[in-house]
Amino acid sequence: MRVKETLLNLVYTWAIAGTLVFRQVTRATRIGVRALVVRENEVVLVRHRGGVRPWGLPGGGMHPHETLEEAVRREVREEAGCMVQVVRLHGIYYANHRGYQNGIVVFVCAPLTDLCPPANDLEIVTACYADMHALPAGTDVGTHLRVGEYVRGEVGVVGQGWNGHQVGGNWERKIK
Repeated sequence: MRVKETLLNLVYTWAIAGTLVFRQVTRATRIGVRALVVRENEVVLVRHRGGVRPWGLPGGGMHPHETLEEAVRREVREEAGCMVQVVRLHGIYYANHRGYQNGIVVFVCAPLTDLCPPANDLEIVTACYADMHALPAGTDVGTHLRVGEYVRGEVGVVGQGWNGHQVGGNWERKIK
């Protein structure tokens, strides 16, 4: 089992590096989705296989001919093994990171089924519910910001993503 996890970690690292090089060369702009899957005072987080801050909201890029709502439901199902109902739009963000641009649409969702994270997945190690007021160490900055907006009751947020400095007219500080 340990050899299998080590091999998956290595393949994941190389895949991410290849994707970053491709995006820098092509200057591709992608549209992605993220889900704030909320249950009382908890939110679903997924743990990615790599990275300094591997915990984050489930989500990813849209497939061709897919609507935003279809994409967010698919991503939550793939990464957390959970069926969700889209409740509302939370916000739309723009991120320019490592030479590529992303538009990120974040939805608030309600879980319809229990979590069942994928086993032996190349990208996702696990998924769980986390207390919104005490996110685990290693949670990415964007997730801290989106959960904070949700807790403060902000809706219809438009602004720059985690590497920007201004969202919804309020200057933000970076999470350390």
